[in-house]
Amino acid sequence: MNQATWMAILVGGGIAALNDGLLASIFWGVAKGVSPQRVFQSVASGLLGREAAIAGGLATALLGVALHIFIALGMATAFVLVAQRVPALLRWPWPLVGLAYGVVLLLAMHHVVLPLSRA
Repeated sequence: MNQATWMAILVGGGIAALNDGLLASIFWGVAKGVSPQRVFQSVASGLLGREAAIAGGLATALLGVALHIFIALGMATAFVLVAQRVPALLRWPWPLVGLAYGVVLLLAMHHVVLPLSRA
């Protein structure tokens, strides 16, 4: 992969991770009074299980942040690699392609990733 590809992955994945992490923290904080630490412990619970993630305190919250970033970078990598082979994806990134890709990611998370996790 060339430097532009890496940059697209890092910038896209970084923006996605930051926006999604902030949205989740704000939403759950306002809606249910859940702390950002607990939000990211819930991400870590997919790897560790719920009880272990909560018992781990700040360390498991930081693991959750790292996993969250890793997942976002993986999603960005998939999009960039496919878009290199299907240039139409780059011509209409929003709302057509962006929205459709978001729906695909949501379905993949809920029907593949979450069922395979320990959450």
